[in-house]
Amino acid sequence: MFFRHRLTHFISLCLAVLLLATTLCPLTVLAEPTTPEGVTGDTGTSAEPNTGEMTPAPELESGVALLMDADSGMVLYEKNGYEKHYPASLTKMMTAILAVEYADMTSSVTFSETAVALEYGASHIGVTAGEVLSMNDCMYALLLASANECANGIAESISGSIAAFGQLMTQRAAALGALNTNFTNPSGLHDDAHYTTAYDMALIAREFLNHSELLEIETVLDYTIGETNLVDETRTFQQKHNMAYSGNQYFYEDGTFLAGKTGYTDASGTTLVTCVEKNDMRLIAVLFQANGKHAYVDTSTLFNYGFENYANVAMNDLKSVYVDKQGILAAVKSKFGLIADDIHYDETTAALLPIDYNAAYITTNTLFEETLDENSGLIGTFLIQYNRQIVQSIPLYIDIKDAKPVVPANQIVTQNTTAKKSPGVPTALIVVLVIVVIFGICIGFLQARATRLRKQKLSHRRQQRSRMAVSYKK
Repeated sequence: MFFRHRLTHFISLCLAVLLLATTLCPLTVLAEPTTPEGVTGDTGTSAEPNTGEMTPAPELESGVALLMDADSGMVLYEKNGYEKHYPASLTKMMTAILAVEYADMTSSVTFSETAVALEYGASHIGVTAGEVLSMNDCMYALLLASANECANGIAESISGSIAAFGQLMTQRAAALGALNTNFTNPSGLHDDAHYTTAYDMALIAREFLNHSELLEIETVLDYTIGETNLVDETRTFQQKHNMAYSGNQYFYEDGTFLAGKTGYTDASGTTLVTCVEKNDMRLIAVLFQANGKHAYVDTSTLFNYGFENYANVAMNDLKSVYVDKQGILAAVKSKFGLIADDIHYDETTAALLPIDYNAAYITTNTLFEETLDENSGLIGTFLIQYNRQIVQSIPLYIDIKDAKPVVPANQIVTQNTTAKKSPGVPTALIVVLVIVVIFGICIGFLQARATRLRKQKLSHRRQQRSRMAVSYKK
């Protein structure tokens, strides 16, 4: 009985020690990362906002239309804007983008038989096979005169063939977010497999506006190409977009013309892209299936709708918009392993909102870069959204030179190894295993001791019985 009592007491003591060890050396469980306080995640969904009095959506003759804010990409109006259609010569805006990205404007373009072989009625400036023009001259002919042979010459100069250039165009469009676009040629001459949407075309026009050299071409109303190796006379052509001319009946007087492109094929009908600026707002209007010159009327109607109903609101005036610097700094520490003193961004940024906007429909979100840009210190982007549409994207930066690593670079571990810290997962497991082994050894020892004692008692009893038996016989 005494032994059993001691054994029970010992087991209880070991269990208590084991429990204490697991408390002092907890097993770490890896959980899903949490969003630092002040950094919002998915904005979710919201109902249509009550934005106050707005001009009714315009009624247009064009079958397809879309109005976009160039700075934010916010769609202000759309009519069948996500349907696939033939863009005709609007295609040349993408050709121009690739030209400034891949070609040297001072380089020469030699025209092949394929480049100058155009279908009847296609726009051209009369370039012949073997003729050499500068890339710069080709660009003016492409955007002002909509010269199809120049589009082909640019394509062959960059990619070696028209088909290869078409693939490059499609890839570049996809990179811009134009995912419902497929280009097969640089000119927009009809091909059943050559299509885009008004939304995608607006994204392409938005990128077009980022290239100052293209905007410089668009402001020129007429251009002259000098003599070439095969032609001993000059060629002069004009800008085809009527809204670029101040004296034209379709000129948009309430804004500044920035860029545009006209287009037409029998299959596409009239197509038109126009970009204008007013009151620090840049708007892009895209039309497909338009009715000839009435496309300019529809475009003006779209611009009036945009400028009358939307305005830029300074970020400091948006009381519901708050950049939680401490929360973002905590995220920087967690994601990039850096301790920064401050977050830097352009506090003068404005967001395009309905004039009578409802603050309840403004949400924010912070998107972090996958890797830190060690040159600029870019860590992510602060997004302002209105009714689930992004109205402004604000880059966020830290001072790389002043940022400090969470731990020295040669001692990067998952947990600090200071004496005050609890052991990590491996140490805790080792401690527990050692205790279990010791516990097992003790139990084995006690069991062996108990067995030995029982044998001794049995032997002692047998000896007593033997002595008693001998004494009785005597």
